[in-house]
Amino acid sequence: MLFKRFLCSDFRENAERFFVTEDTYALCAYGLSQQERCLLLDICLPYLTALNLSEIRIPMNGMPNEGFLFLGERPRWEQTIWKLLRSRSDLTIVVLTQILELLYNRNLRPITLPSGKQLSFERPLFMGVINRTTDSFYAQSRIESDQEALEKALEMEEQGAQLIDVGGESSRPGSLGIPEQEEEERVIPAIRLLAKHIKIPLSVDTTKASIAKKAIDAGADIVNDISGLSPDSELFEYVANQKIPAVIMHIQGTPKTMQTRPTYRHVVREVQGRFELVLNALGERGYPLHQAILDPGFGFGKTLPDHLYLWSELASFLRFRLPVLVGTSRKSFLGATTGTSTPAERLPETLATTASGIARSVNIFRVHDVKENFQVAKMAFFMMGFVCEGVNERGVHSETR
Repeated sequence: MLFKRFLCSDFRENAERFFVTEDTYALCAYGLSQQERCLLLDICLPYLTALNLSEIRIPMNGMPNEGFLFLGERPRWEQTIWKLLRSRSDLTIVVLTQILELLYNRNLRPITLPSGKQLSFERPLFMGVINRTTDSFYAQSRIESDQEALEKALEMEEQGAQLIDVGGESSRPGSLGIPEQEEEERVIPAIRLLAKHIKIPLSVDTTKASIAKKAIDAGADIVNDISGLSPDSELFEYVANQKIPAVIMHIQGTPKTMQTRPTYRHVVREVQGRFELVLNALGERGYPLHQAILDPGFGFGKTLPDHLYLWSELASFLRFRLPVLVGTSRKSFLGATTGTSTPAERLPETLATTASGIARSVNIFRVHDVKENFQVAKMAFFMMGFVCEGVNERGVHSETR
């Protein structure tokens, strides 16, 4: 099954014929199996107009010869969303994502980086993890030297990574943090070396303003703050004043305390409420909000039911019209779901979240295993019919690589 999305302006020549108004949206579904055809018609017909394209030809560029065109004004589409939410399945999740993107017209603006590079979101991006630490939760990800960091980054770049995230302080549950000087010695030389030899952008994983500033000066392009860029922090001041692209992650508590007894009345609303607070504060400072990336914080101050519910509602983050990053790679909540006891065993679970994340319009996946996740994403695109012209043999859009 494949989709094309159209807005009312695409139908000017057919406005009278199809009762199109300024608030009309259209979603074309084609390449349907009999089961998909029946399910879509059952869900959409009570609220939307459905046109069989094999019987009614519409002279429009990009319109397929077969399938169905679903037309309706915004309130009708919103009623359809509620029906989709009540009938969860792999198919309805894909359709729901398409409708949300249609209504919110979520063509994300590229992020202009300090280096002059641009980060665009026509397809999902993979952020490879470089841990210059001695105690990260996944032992195989620990990097002991700058040269080893460079070799790993070059390997990840070759495997399909579009970003490299460098951190020197572990944020595993129960960790206490390290002195600023020690973090600087681990991170800044590594970033300086990587910036000279790799072509893709770098981010620095830190909660400290001084480390962030030195990392940007050394060649990093993005600040990845697991503490959530609190408006009363020095790091917030630096990012807001210098207009540095930033990942805003949600966390309850600190790495030391976050998994002690996390509690929410409604995890999705509280995560989104925190994002709204930070984004409003940034906007008041004149920060270009399209430079912000949102990370719901899987593994950071949440119970297993919180994680699963938050994941099921990822599509609701489309309303921010900002890139969404997720970091589920080999984390303990995956093992709690399937019974795997160590991070080394959790690659299959990680790959499952990547495939599921594609259907939920996740923009950036922060991963330890770039090659395997890249392959899964490529296959997920083909299975869901999202691959189109311009994709080369590696599944990469040539104009953005």
